[in-house]
Amino acid sequence: MSIAIDQGIYETLRDNAGVAALVAGRIYPGSAPEEAASPYIVYALTESDEPRSLDGSVRYRRFRYTIACHDDVYDDVVAVVDAVYAAFGGDNATTKTFGPFTCVCRWDEAPSNKRKSPDVDRLRNAGELDLWVMVKRET
Repeated sequence: MSIAIDQGIYETLRDNAGVAALVAGRIYPGSAPEEAASPYIVYALTESDEPRSLDGSVRYRRFRYTIACHDDVYDDVVAVVDAVYAAFGGDNATTKTFGPFTCVCRWDEAPSNKRKSPDVDRLRNAGELDLWVMVKRET
């Protein structure tokens, strides 16, 4: 299941005009090659779980992906973070189809909040967003 979600995240980023204009296809799962030119994006599955309802049943699986945006210039990192955020619907939860799965995607928080946190670091010129992908549990 996470392979289909990985591919869906990649395709969403690759096919978004705003993201494509900034990173020109430099989107990497897991880690970027050492010779990667800036700007670029790295995404990785960082957590998954199956929350239980009060009756103990599991109705969906939840996957947390960290999407890290890197560039040589801080203001350019902010532009990439904003484009990635918009690619997945911005402030609203969005429904995406990743392979055979219909998923609901939502952010932990908006990029404007992230800019105030240590995750967007002027020294390393990187910004990170956490994307939750929820998939209805197959019965």
